[in-house]
Amino acid sequence: MEYCIGARLGPSVQESLNITKMENVFWRDSMVALYWLREKGGWSVFVSNRIKEIKNLFSNSEWRHVPGKINPADLISRGCSPSHLVESHWWECPL
Repeated sequence: MEYCIGARLGPSVQESLNITKMENVFWRDSMVALYWLREKGGWSVFVSNRIKEIKNLFSNSEWRHVPGKINPADLISRGCSPSHLVESHWWECPL
């Protein structure tokens, strides 16, 4: 479901920032969800519908794995302060 939320949020962020064309690379720490995106069929109706929606929204995007320990998006769940978040690598790809 997180992938679906991210895929829905992407177009809004691009529109808000007046970005018309942009290469999208999504980094996730879930290998299971990446597998669902890369493989075809055999999923429950719920999962199939989410995967279809994500692929329709971002058909040419890349989905990559980042280990949880270096996932900058997890900073908030680790108790990161707002000032640290602004200065973090969250705004870049995982190192």
